[in-house]
Amino acid sequence: MAIADDAMGMVLGSLVIGKPLGIVAFAMMAGAFGFPRAVGLENRSMVVIGIAARIGFTVALCFTTAAFPVTSSYLDQAKMGARLSFLAAPLAIGLAKALKVGTAGASAD
Repeated sequence: MAIADDAMGMVLGSLVIGKPLGIVAFAMMAGAFGFPRAVGLENRSMVVIGIAARIGFTVALCFTTAAFPVTSSYLDQAKMGARLSFLAAPLAIGLAKALKVGTAGASAD
């Protein structure tokens, strides 16, 4: 069974790929239409924000509970996909340090 064939893969894929890509793309599109970003909010900051936004626990669980019957095997798979989105937290912290974004990238004097 391919990962895209099950509910866990679909939920996790939408949180891991869709959310960060959408956030970065729409921020760039807003800039193209003349909407300025906050002072100091660079492209690398937007990437970290997109990664951190992967943590979609509450909304993803709400939608999976509403979308699948309680007796469905897909319900547990979809919930696991939402739970696995918490793996984005250490990734976002590591990326922030690597890209020197915010206080995670600041050096102590």
